[in-house]
Amino acid sequence: MTSRRQRTLTFAGLVTTMMVASVNQNALSAALPTIVGELHGVGHMGWVVTSFMLTATISMPVYGRLSDQLGRRSMLLVGVAIFLAGSVVGGVAPDLGWLITARMIQGLGAGSIIVLAQATVADLVPVRDRAAYLGWLNVVFALSWVIGPLVGGGLTEGIGWRWVFWVNLPVGGVAFLLLWRHLQVPAPAGPRGRFDYGGTVLLSTATTALVLLTASVGAGYELAMPAVVGLALVLALGVVLFVVVERRADAPMVPLGVFSVRNFNLAAATSLLTGAVMMAVVAYLPTYLQMVTTVSATQAGLWMLPMIAALLITSIAAGWIVQRTGRYRLLPVVGMVLVAAALVQLGAVRLGASLVVVGATLALLGAGLGLTMNLLVLVGQSSFAHGMVGTATSSISFARQIGSAVGVAVVGGLFSNGLADRLAARLPGGTGSLAVEPEALTPAHVRALSMGERVEVMAAYRDALMPVIEAMAPIAIVGAVLMACVVEKPWDGSRDGLRVPVEDP
Repeated sequence: MTSRRQRTLTFAGLVTTMMVASVNQNALSAALPTIVGELHGVGHMGWVVTSFMLTATISMPVYGRLSDQLGRRSMLLVGVAIFLAGSVVGGVAPDLGWLITARMIQGLGAGSIIVLAQATVADLVPVRDRAAYLGWLNVVFALSWVIGPLVGGGLTEGIGWRWVFWVNLPVGGVAFLLLWRHLQVPAPAGPRGRFDYGGTVLLSTATTALVLLTASVGAGYELAMPAVVGLALVLALGVVLFVVVERRADAPMVPLGVFSVRNFNLAAATSLLTGAVMMAVVAYLPTYLQMVTTVSATQAGLWMLPMIAALLITSIAAGWIVQRTGRYRLLPVVGMVLVAAALVQLGAVRLGASLVVVGATLALLGAGLGLTMNLLVLVGQSSFAHGMVGTATSSISFARQIGSAVGVAVVGGLFSNGLADRLAARLPGGTGSLAVEPEALTPAHVRALSMGERVEVMAAYRDALMPVIEAMAPIAIVGAVLMACVVEKPWDGSRDGLRVPVEDP
């Protein structure tokens, strides 16, 4: 057992680590227009976000399995060290290729942080106290959506965007030292089993193929192109072989038995769709606000606040309602309908629209996400007996991460490809009439353009992004239909006063 002081210091390390990773991801959203402009990579903007999401998604189940075999402490420290190494590469990146490499390295470290921070809490904290600790980690994650853009905007406008990466080193270093000195968790119990190398390679291959395929289609590549066909074949073959290998694995990376449960499948599918919608908006709307409404990077971060505030309020309210009534099916249905309505409203935003209207629409989006996200985990958990709750939770999170990676890839591809076409069509002399290359456009460049050119550039950004976001509304409706098909399970309160399901898959 750990002492109260040691547990507090360990938790401080976990919170700081989560804060560094989450704030950095959201800070980059605010700094992104300036970064890609200075590095002459506007057309490849989406890959700065997609590369991080891809490697984080791939590494999550790997870290989870390795932590069961080698211990949570070592894998968490490795993840923090990798994330900080990626920050160094990002801080010195001379071009967009190196920046994307840095983001891939950061993603490999973030996969550990995302998965193992919560698992470590479960190792250290008694069941009766665990919800409070996990709740603080969720608060940190939500607050990072507000703090991140403010940090990214402030640094970009002040000492420069590279400090979005450099600032991770002192803060992350403190977190690493706290965990190194104070984190003590029980050694892995029971037989380790043989690590599922085959499943790891096939899951990574299939996930990579899926993200690259969706990014290629989003960027406008024809379906008949050899590269697209090749990626589709790799994806199909990877999924088939993964199922075969997992059936025979001694300790499978993903137990296939979870997919035999109806409610879990519905929750996982909706979680994937929710991740795609959420990250597409969070990743690219700050760019829209800076390039179209000409607000500063810091102000763009502030205008995301209505979405975060509404998400926190409705998330807390949904938890209270479920605790009081035991009913959890209807709220995600309502939430996904609100998300769809917000996406349609964003698509209807025109040049010159009041930022108050944009903020109100973002609040509607946040309210819908708040009614949905946490309850998807609950639906997945309530499909299994207590011994399967960890597997169900990590699988739901993995599905949401895949959705986020795919959503960012598709929207980024469509946005970048559509932006180039619209800039060429709208400017009187084509893109050659700009004082800088389209690949090097920054918010400062847009503000320096003549009034006529500025309006055309703003319209190109608006027309390239907002219809893509509006087109995601049917995805949210599909999520609402899926959640309407959920069957509420009977619960009892036999385990430490917690309501847990009595049914095993």
